[in-house]
Amino acid sequence: PYDYTMNISKVFEDSTYVVFYDSEYTFTGGVHGGVIGYGGITFRFSDGSKIDNFLKENVVKDMQPLLKKGLKEYFSENADEKVTTDKQLMENLMLSEENNNLIPLPAWTPYPDEKGKGLIFTYQQYEIACYAAGMPSFILTWEELKPFLRDDILEDLKK
Repeated sequence: PYDYTMNISKVFEDSTYVVFYDSEYTFTGGVHGGVIGYGGITFRFSDGSKIDNFLKENVVKDMQPLLKKGLKEYFSENADEKVTTDKQLMENLMLSEENNNLIPLPAWTPYPDEKGKGLIFTYQQYEIACYAAGMPSFILTWEELKPFLRDDILEDLKK
């Protein structure tokens, strides 16, 4: 039988941003269902505009150390052995060698975490890893992200 559920909830609010999380689940047959939806959806309080991207364009290559750090933490959480090397990390990922195993930014827009300390990066099922890996997710702090943030976002954070 077909199954579909949708849940939208407010996960963060401060004087700068309000964030809603859209989580949807669908099962249309087969081995398992899947999570769909938009993930975190961020709006700027000052003018109500939707933030579609916090990051500057073309930063993925320079962000590789941070993306690897976050993913190593994610894959170490429930592992018997900590993931500490790039080789161990790549064994957990399904990336294209033709793209030099470059870890992409997630399809879902990163969004402010519940404590306002930084951005949550969440990869969808199958986006970079197998289904059993879940939805790799981690937080990078505003300070870590500073060189990669758009100018308008840096201005928002000063307020």
